Amino acid sequence: MDVVRNGLIADGRTVRISVVVVAKFDRLNRNLYDFLATLREMELNKVDFASVDETVDTRGPLGRFFMQMIAAIAELESGMIGERVGHGMTQKALKGGFNGMSAPYGYKVRAGRLAIIKREAVVVRRICGWRRGGRSLRWIADRLNQDGIPTKKGKKWTKRQIHRIVHNPLYRGSLHWLDIVTPGSHPAIVTWTPRKRRRR
Repeated sequence: MDVVRNGLIADGRTVRISVVVVAKFDRLNRNLYDFLATLREMELNKVDFASVDETVDTRGPLGRFFMQMIAAIAELESGMIGERVGHGMTQKALKGGFNGMSAPYGYKVRAGRLAIIKREAVVVRRICGWRRGGRSLRWIADRLNQDGIPTKKGKKWTKRQIHRIVHNPLYRGSLHWLDIVTPGSHPAIVTWTPRKRRRR
C-alpha cells in the first residue's frame, strides 16, 4: 500500500504503478472491510486491481460487485476454518493433547506428544528446587546465566521465563489450553506445586 500511495523508486526516480496483480482476489485480504478499504485506497491513487485466476473487469460496477462477493465469501471461509480449528484444538486439549506451536523448555514433540529432554529436565528441577527453597526469580535467572545455561532458543534467562516454568502446570503432567486444565498424556518433570506468592 505504501507503493500504491507513493510509487516505486527506480533508477533514482519515483515511478507510479498502474495496477496491482494477485493470484486470486481473496489473496489481497481475508476481511471484507479491509478489502474494501484497500480497493478504495487504490481507486483514490488511480491504481487498478487485477486477478490472474478471475478474469473480471474490476473497473466496472459489475466487476466491483463480483469482487465484493468474493471477498465476503473469503471472510466467511476464513471464519469457518478458524472455528473448526478452535473446536479441534479444544477437543484435543480435553483429551490431554498438546496444542502448542513448539515444545516448551524441558520437552520436545515426538509423534504429536511431549517427550522429556533429560538435560533440560535437570535444569527445570533445579529451577523448581531453588524456588521451593525461597530463591527469587531474579536470583534464579542470574544463576542460570552465570552458569552459562541458555534457554531453549540459546538466549539468556529472564524473571518472566523462570516464572513460566515454576507456575506452568505442564511440568507437573497437566496441560493448560485457554481455560482448560487436564491431565496430559506426557510425563511430568516435577511434582512440586508452588504456593501463590508475590513475584520478586
